[in-house]
Amino acid sequence: MDKSAVTAALVALLLGSPPAQASDPGQGYVGAGLGMGHLSLDCAGTNTCDNRHTGGKVFGGYRAPNGWGGELIVVDWGRARATAAIAEVGVVEGTMKAQGFGAAVAYHAPINGDWLGVLRVGALSNRAKGAGVLGNASESVSERHPNLYFGLGIGYRLMRNLSVDAAVDASRIKLMGDSANTALWSLGLSAAF
Repeated sequence: MDKSAVTAALVALLLGSPPAQASDPGQGYVGAGLGMGHLSLDCAGTNTCDNRHTGGKVFGGYRAPNGWGGELIVVDWGRARATAAIAEVGVVEGTMKAQGFGAAVAYHAPINGDWLGVLRVGALSNRAKGAGVLGNASESVSERHPNLYFGLGIGYRLMRNLSVDAAVDASRIKLMGDSANTALWSLGLSAAF
């Protein structure tokens, strides 16, 4: 199934869902997810290029009775590796890693029975670190820049205050004047208290 169709359907469900019950007192929550990170780097001109790697996130926040809430989030977007042969120089190996931390506004909505949805919009301070190796010589550079952050998730309630969640999170990184999109597709748990 087309990812954009699934995303559009989930957004429609979230925005069309009724808010939480008035008797809901609101609650704090924490969660974590682990999955596949993707850095959309240009692999043109490389011999090998792998821009997908394990990534993860941790988050915590408070959800008000009307479904709106605030979160703090830390994301590891994963890393990318590439090699390129340069005539008369040799093979250059490069890596890039990206992480971010920040805050988001979140809207939590019941979808159907034990199914829950969450839509997140916020800002992250993303750090990109790149390193290159040629023979015995190496060089690295690191930059941190603020960027918008978006997240969309769906969860299934295992018990009253514990759910298993699938989510996609996205932002951008910037390093030496170039920008790239980041994404994290994750599976995790969240607990309310």
